[in-house]
Amino acid sequence: AEAGDGLGGLDPAALAAARRALDEPGISVVEPALLAADVGAAAMHDPTEGGLAAGLHELAAAAGVRIRVDPGAVRWFDPGIAVCRALGADPWATLASGALLAGFAPEVAPRAVRALTDAGHDASVIGRAEEGEGVVLPDGSPLPWPDRDEVARVLAG
Repeated sequence: AEAGDGLGGLDPAALAAARRALDEPGISVVEPALLAADVGAAAMHDPTEGGLAAGLHELAAAAGVRIRVDPGAVRWFDPGIAVCRALGADPWATLASGALLAGFAPEVAPRAVRALTDAGHDASVIGRAEEGEGVVLPDGSPLPWPDRDEVARVLAG
């Protein structure tokens, strides 16, 4: 809503869905977090400011591990991706309200994804913890820790 001037070329349906996102799908992670805890989450994080990249780095730092992330497994919010493209923002570093990162033991993760999905939450395994530090892509290259949230950068003009 605040960057409306830069979104004139965006598909009207995508823009409408992005504007409704606070309520539909919503930004509360309370229900999925409670369910994740019940299923056996070892760690959880709401990656708001700094987006998914910052959230993954914060989770890895808190756990003392490296996270190897699979970008193809991330369940992006398509209208949000469309807004990022229109504004030239990096979706990895863009405000991720409504997302929940939860860490599970490898043998628990498939059951957790099933439980979350069955409860109506879009869930997938996007990475694995391993020895080391930071966040890396499948080829071992680092996923940068953003200096600044892209929403703040875009709105600052």
